[in-house]
Amino acid sequence: MKTTLLSFCTFLIGSTLSFSQSTRYITKDAAIKLAYEKNVGLKIADKDVRISKAQYRESASVFLPSINAKHTGINTTNPLMAFGSKLNQEILTPSDFNPSLLNNPNRTTNFATEFTVRQPVIQVAGWQRRKAGQQQLLASKWQQQRSKEHLAFQVAQRYMQLQLAQKTRVVIEKSLASAKANKTLVQDYLAQGMLLKTDLLEISVHVLEVENQLQYAKNTIRNQSEELSLLINGSTDITFQPTDSLVANPVSQFNYTLSEQRADIRAVSSAQKATALLYKAQKLSFLPTLNAFASYAMFDQQLFGGSANGYTLGAQLSWDLFSGYQRIAKLQKSKAMLEKSNLTLSQYTSQKQVELDTAVRQFQLAQQQIITKNTALKQAEESVKITRNRFREGLEKTADLLRAETLYARKQLAYFQAIYQYNTSQDYLAFLTRE
Repeated sequence: MKTTLLSFCTFLIGSTLSFSQSTRYITKDAAIKLAYEKNVGLKIADKDVRISKAQYRESASVFLPSINAKHTGINTTNPLMAFGSKLNQEILTPSDFNPSLLNNPNRTTNFATEFTVRQPVIQVAGWQRRKAGQQQLLASKWQQQRSKEHLAFQVAQRYMQLQLAQKTRVVIEKSLASAKANKTLVQDYLAQGMLLKTDLLEISVHVLEVENQLQYAKNTIRNQSEELSLLINGSTDITFQPTDSLVANPVSQFNYTLSEQRADIRAVSSAQKATALLYKAQKLSFLPTLNAFASYAMFDQQLFGGSANGYTLGAQLSWDLFSGYQRIAKLQKSKAMLEKSNLTLSQYTSQKQVELDTAVRQFQLAQQQIITKNTALKQAEESVKITRNRFREGLEKTADLLRAETLYARKQLAYFQAIYQYNTSQDYLAFLTRE
């Protein structure tokens, strides 16, 4: 009964896992395209661009007018307020100038509806801040573009890691099949008295070791599949399986000079320009500003009434001569930030040039490694064929056969590893030289 219940539970768990996770076969290009649509990091980058765009639109206030409307109602016995309210309502009479009424007025009700327009005319510092906001928006857009390029590079890397893991599994499966066939052959030779029991034990241990390697390879495939799924859509509900074979990419021609048109460098450059403009704006904040204004008001004793009205037009030239050292300190801060931004741009460019030089050397080495590993693989393949034939003829020991089999498997894995290194270094070089 317990055995039946345990079997049922095992089946139920296995069924649940199979239904909770589906397999999808996909090409590398399709994986990148899907990541563009689903990746959470790209969505965050898009929000950053929207934030920068909204901040830039705020700066339109240096050109556009501000319009306000308000309605105010009061009851007052304040002499000045009462007299002014009647004056605005245009209901003053000669009796209102009686000193006793002026000093002790009756309760007066006043409702005022006012519309105010304020139009900036000259805002030199504000104009510079708007230009800085435009550069900050450009920086966020370039950073978004670089994030997209980096995502494509990451997906390609994960995809090729999964390709390598699958190739490793295939190599180990073939090695296991060969080991089992050799084990059968050793058992036959042992039955005929041609080999010792130690030979059978030795090859049995070898079979177990290869089986462990195969299980490890399967676990690696599952791990790589989940990491690829997590990178593409932020979950592990789908197990992706590559349909492209792991082969060396065609040789591409690269410009090994670091381009200033690269998206991330343009982002840092735009940020530096924005800092320079903010510094200039802070210096220009010492200049006066000119604003025009207009207002139209309606007054009445009744709510939302308008029996009396009037307008005001004017302009204001404002010059803040001293603000307790605040503007001077802000100017010093802006200058220090500009100097820091200049150093950051220079340092960033130098670091990226070093990365590019290193990537070029890695790519050139990877090209040489493919040739070397391919030659070694051919030699190991020929050697294992000879050893197998000699073993069947009783001219080689079991240990010699196992060494040849193991060496051949290692050379195959090393060759596929070299292809992987070549493809990844090529993709990385393309990523670093993309404009």
